[in-house]
Amino acid sequence: AGREILESLSQNTPAAHWGYESASEDANFMTSRIKYAPTRKGGRITRCLVHSSKGIIQGFSGSPVMVRHNGRIYAAGIVSKNSENNSGTCYSVPASELEKLTERW
Repeated sequence: AGREILESLSQNTPAAHWGYESASEDANFMTSRIKYAPTRKGGRITRCLVHSSKGIIQGFSGSPVMVRHNGRIYAAGIVSKNSENNSGTCYSVPASELEKLTERW
């Protein structure tokens, strides 16, 4: 997904993702709500997708995060990690950051 798609993601944007729960052989399809949340830390901007609901479970790391934009489905990012305090918040790496990685690689 291009940066313009990511920047259009609101607090309650529906997202779909799937993966293999830890210690399971069955893939699960789940949904959550996400927002694009760039944050500034000491002059450096960290860009991430924040999942604000408990739709992601342990073992989903590396799963694609799909969103619908203008009637089309896009890969918005990749599930990265759950919050350390078990608040139900999860973070994903936006696709725009993955595009930058391929340029540097």
